[in-house]
Amino acid sequence: MGLLNLQVVRRIGSRVIVVGHHEERLEMARRLGAHLVINSLETDPYEVVMRGTDGYGADAFILAINNMDAMSSALKIVSRGGRINVFAGAHPEYEMSINPNKIHYNEITMMGSTDGLRRHYYEALRLIESGDLRPSLIITHAYPLEKIGEAMNTAQKRTTIKIIVKP
Repeated sequence: MGLLNLQVVRRIGSRVIVVGHHEERLEMARRLGAHLVINSLETDPYEVVMRGTDGYGADAFILAINNMDAMSSALKIVSRGGRINVFAGAHPEYEMSINPNKIHYNEITMMGSTDGLRRHYYEALRLIESGDLRPSLIITHAYPLEKIGEAMNTAQKRTTIKIIVKP
């Protein structure tokens, strides 16, 4: 979902910073036009973002993977007046402490997103039809239906981006 969000956000002209730790996904983010790509296993995202934004931080943070480290990074990296969109459920669930003063004094808005309205699906289809959104770019493996077991095994290894199974 992060790579699809990248394509949409680039389309509206925003500068995009991608944080992750799966090298094949980070390389895809580079190919899709991310302005800055940070491997969180090699570099502290907070330091890189602050350096790259002259200490300002990110105006918006889309949390396309939801774990405690990612949420903590979002809260540190987002700028004063910034927005955090929790675009992914947490599996497994976790609880964490949040300093309410960070949200209050920095005027941070946090919101969640799931599913969408019918008009959002029509807009997504229009973007795909026009070529502005290209989900096919992130499909790295395709399997026939009779090899669904192999597809599932491949997906569990987390060495792919997206897998499709064709009936």
